[in-house]
Amino acid sequence: MFKTAKLILLVSFLLIFTTVFALNPTLANDVVSAKYFWFYISIGLAAFAIAFFSLFFSEFRISFQFSDLLPFLFVLVGLLPFLTGSEAVNTKIMLLVLLFVLYIYFRLVLSVVKVSEYVFCLFLILTALVESIWGLRQLYGFIPSQHSFFLLTGSFFNPGPFSGYLAMVTPMAFYYLLSDYKVWNRKFNLQYGLFYLRWIISAVTLVAVLLVLPAAMSRAAWLATIGGCGVVLFLKIKHKLRIKEFVQKYRVRILKVAGVVFVLLIAGIWGMYSLKKDSADGRILIWKNTITAIAKNPGGVGIGNFAGAYGKQQAGYFQSGRGTEQEELVAGNPEYAFNEYLQIGLETGLAGLLLFLFWWWAFAYTVVTRAIGRIKSGTMQKPCFQ
Repeated sequence: MFKTAKLILLVSFLLIFTTVFALNPTLANDVVSAKYFWFYISIGLAAFAIAFFSLFFSEFRISFQFSDLLPFLFVLVGLLPFLTGSEAVNTKIMLLVLLFVLYIYFRLVLSVVKVSEYVFCLFLILTALVESIWGLRQLYGFIPSQHSFFLLTGSFFNPGPFSGYLAMVTPMAFYYLLSDYKVWNRKFNLQYGLFYLRWIISAVTLVAVLLVLPAAMSRAAWLATIGGCGVVLFLKIKHKLRIKEFVQKYRVRILKVAGVVFVLLIAGIWGMYSLKKDSADGRILIWKNTITAIAKNPGGVGIGNFAGAYGKQQAGYFQSGRGTEQEELVAGNPEYAFNEYLQIGLETGLAGLLLFLFWWWAFAYTVVTRAIGRIKSGTMQKPCFQ
């Protein structure tokens, strides 16, 4: 009975991450609205599953740690305008609360269901594979995209979030491609069937992403994918290299290679900027005005109020006469900062931004430390449902 309960909990957990595929042509905004509603419903089912099984099984408990206080404080800071009555509830406030519920669900499922880490990572890689195939079919005209202005969107409204999703999952697939290859150096054994499966799916996903991601024309996604995979590769080879000895021995060669890489990097950045110059100039204008708005509102403007605060700042900027002709050409009415950190800083204030950064630093440190430990140990423990 307890195993069945954990299976139901795991399935309801994975159901949340099928939000990426949600579409409903009967809604006014079939792509975005469908994902909102599916997320609300799946989170509700997950919360019900947690509450129900917690009544019957004492094992369904979370051992809270000090690091869990950071997301709670971040959410509390974000909710302060609402709690003090200065702001009404809006969609983003609801999402903030539900994302905290999702965080709790993460902690519970990953600690109670032993196989959940394997299943969850494999499931995310599979979603990226499905999105990549979806995008390729749109690219070659087999199915329509979700936006009349763009050929390639996947299940999203435009290529931006589509590319961002692939960029998020691709380093994970790359990690397992490097980690699970050891099974092919051994005699075939069904005991390692799950590792064969994960390696094959990771390899196919990487190929599909490499085929579709360049066509999406998202420079941020390209950089994120290269950076994420670069970190994975560095962590993979770090323990095999004696970096200090290597640098001392090949210092001159390293300097020459670094010089070439630096020149290529500058050329690449300039090329990506020139590829969609107006778009890049528009983002720079948004970031510049957002930073100024943060300086004027260090306490934040409230969750969901970015557009209004930014609009006032941009209007004041052009009224001051400091705006250039190019900036007037690319200026718009953005709903987002196209930079999560800047948007968090403007909406939740400097306190919220610092809490968010500290939380993710602690999270990243834990993940990287754990990954290095696994790589050094070189162990391949078969996942089991317990």
